[in-house]
Amino acid sequence: MDWWESYRPQDRDAFTWAQFRENFRNHHVPAGLMKMKKKEFLSLKQGSMSVTEYRDKFLQLARYATAEVAEDREKQEYFLEGLNDELQYQLMNHTFPSFHQLVDRALFTEMKRQEIEERKRKYNNSSSSSNTRPRFS
Repeated sequence: MDWWESYRPQDRDAFTWAQFRENFRNHHVPAGLMKMKKKEFLSLKQGSMSVTEYRDKFLQLARYATAEVAEDREKQEYFLEGLNDELQYQLMNHTFPSFHQLVDRALFTEMKRQEIEERKRKYNNSSSSSNTRPRFS
């Protein structure tokens, strides 16, 4: 018999999505896995990931730390803390109305930083090649 068929909420008329999700998780996801994933979430850092990759991993693991990110403000704080130092520094003095706006700003900032780095690289390559004197043998 499937879990769903045997599932009997105490009050069938008033059971919520949160109650269903908790009961489903308790039945199908071992407590040890929940604890491990929550720990992974709490120590998550961007590292070499792009902001998009970090956001995806953050949201995937946040499901295991629902109490820590119950409020949008808390979610923003955890996300910001995990960003690389340079991005964190550029974003930390701003207040964002929502988690999604923080992520959008982080993506935009990362994109601009990459554009600047590319321009520097091109400039350095062109200036170093123009500064070399021709060799005569």
